[in-house]
Amino acid sequence: MKVSVLFEDGVIVVDGVARQGFDLAGYGPNWSAIQWQGDYGWIEVHHGERGWLLKISTLQPLIALHAAYAPQVEPLPQE
Repeated sequence: MKVSVLFEDGVIVVDGVARQGFDLAGYGPNWSAIQWQGDYGWIEVHHGERGWLLKISTLQPLIALHAAYAPQVEPLPQE
């Protein structure tokens, strides 16, 4: 699984599917982005530093937000 989170833009991308409009202000105040590349990742902060992630559990709430925001498709009317 690949995950990218852009905090200022309110964007979460999971396996190439981008969704936007999230209020991510409650997460780390200095975080600018999170990148997850399958079995490791990192948090980018505004000062250009990185904090390494070894467990995807940090991203689970963000992945859940992405999944819950899936657009609901209305069924086509039957003719």
